[in-house]
Amino acid sequence: TVGNVLALKQTNIKRLLAYSSIAHVGFMLIGFSVLSIDSIASIMFYLFFYLFMNLGAFYMAVYMSNAYNANDIDDWNGIGKKAPVLAFFMVLSLASLAGLPPTSGFVGKVYILRNLFADQQFIWLGVVAIINTVISLYYYFKIVKAMYFMENDNLKAKPCNPILYWSMIIFSSQNLFFYIYWSSLWNAFIALINNFRII
Repeated sequence: TVGNVLALKQTNIKRLLAYSSIAHVGFMLIGFSVLSIDSIASIMFYLFFYLFMNLGAFYMAVYMSNAYNANDIDDWNGIGKKAPVLAFFMVLSLASLAGLPPTSGFVGKVYILRNLFADQQFIWLGVVAIINTVISLYYYFKIVKAMYFMENDNLKAKPCNPILYWSMIIFSSQNLFFYIYWSSLWNAFIALINNFRII
């Protein structure tokens, strides 16, 4: 909650994503409220997805900072037209960070919350988590709004380092890939926990 509230006030993209990371760590910690094989698996599940969605978003922030010296949200105005491919994958990463379908972030949040609602003694915590998800939609959408709904005639398209370019695409595309093939990954985490007797 603290991470989300602080992110609401941020105009700097990297700081916004950093405060967002605090909120996501809090979301993962919710899984420890109900200690079971499923809850530990859901935390690992979420952390795995978060790795890809967060790297995709931060790599885009690095590109914008290096190429355009664009560190604030307003500096991103119109980038959706100048770098359409990268802007699309940034939106995909943001949608996953917010937990919107069809992304892996949605699947991760469903599994974290499923344990709370199944146990029934921490339903209030699940409600707080959902409220925080709604809050995060606001500041993520501010970035999307700048990229696609704000104009900047002075902005010129600039090349991106191929390694950074393809890294962003690969990391962000995982948000769709794992939304489709999440079941195999979930079974793998369950098997891993059972093999190591974590619980």
